[in-house]
Amino acid sequence: MPEMSDNDLRKLFQAAGHGAPSRDLSERIMARVAVTRIAEPTAVQPLISKRGWAGIAGAVLLLSIGLMLGTSASSVSYQPLPILDEMLVWMKGLQLPAGQWPQWVIGASLLAMLFVVLDRVAERRAAA
Repeated sequence: MPEMSDNDLRKLFQAAGHGAPSRDLSERIMARVAVTRIAEPTAVQPLISKRGWAGIAGAVLLLSIGLMLGTSASSVSYQPLPILDEMLVWMKGLQLPAGQWPQWVIGASLLAMLFVVLDRVAERRAAA
C-alpha cells in the first residue's frame, strides 16, 4: 500500500464520516478491563541498607573524634592516638602531580569516584 500524505488521510476520514458507537461499547470495554490483570507492586530495596547507613555514621563519628583528638589546644594536654599519627604521616606523604590543584578539583574527583563506586554497587544489586 502506498504511503498516504496528511491531506489524503484527512480526506479519507472526512469521506468515511463519523460513526456512532454501538450501544454495548462501554459494557464491552468494562468487560475487558475487568479481566485485565493489575500489576503487582514490587518491593523496592533501598540503595544504602541500614547496615550501610550505620557504617557511614560510624565512619563520620570516628573521623570527627579523630579530628578532635588530632587538633592541638593549649588548654588541653593529652597524647594523640598513635594510629592517628601514622595516618597523618601517610597522608602527608601523598603527592599530587606537579602543578596547581585547586581544592574543588580534588573534591570533585573524589566525588566522581564515589559515584562510580555507588553505581557499580547498585548495578550488582539490581542484577542479583
